[in-house]
Amino acid sequence: MDWNEIKADWRRYKVNIREQWGNLTTEEIDEIAGEKHALEKKIQERYSLTPEQVREQINEWYKNIIRNL
Repeated sequence: MDWNEIKADWRRYKVNIREQWGNLTTEEIDEIAGEKHALEKKIQERYSLTPEQVREQINEWYKNIIRNL
């Protein structure tokens, strides 16, 4: 996964992230600002997931984004 692509175009992906992880607020997503570690941490907090579960979810989300481009 090339996270630099996500980070560079964060504004574009914020909507998709909000759709996937609706428990994250718009303000939180803005604060994350494309930082993968910050996104992982926030998802883990909001959804009580393990780090491995969070990484799996993010990887699946990314695969779906790439498929729909």
